[in-house]
Amino acid sequence: MIKFEYQIWIEQKNTVLAEDLLIIDSQTNETEFFYWKYRGNKPLIVKEMFEALNHEKWKLPDSNKGLKWLLKTLNKYRSKDRQFDEVYI
Repeated sequence: MIKFEYQIWIEQKNTVLAEDLLIIDSQTNETEFFYWKYRGNKPLIVKEMFEALNHEKWKLPDSNKGLKWLLKTLNKYRSKDRQFDEVYI
């Protein structure tokens, strides 16, 4: 039971991190974010989100299924005027 509660706590922290970076908003909900996060490299995405949070303008690295991949994927479902920059976050 403790392991399950710990996992929920981690996912709640990931949600807050994604909200702070404006990845989760009115056009990208938690379910969509987590679906694509779990299809990518989860530890790398979280690591890169944390790094981006600590910088005013952070250049997205070209990593295998990392944060840049996640944002490109989410862009497919967002309107043109609300898409993520593919270079900086």
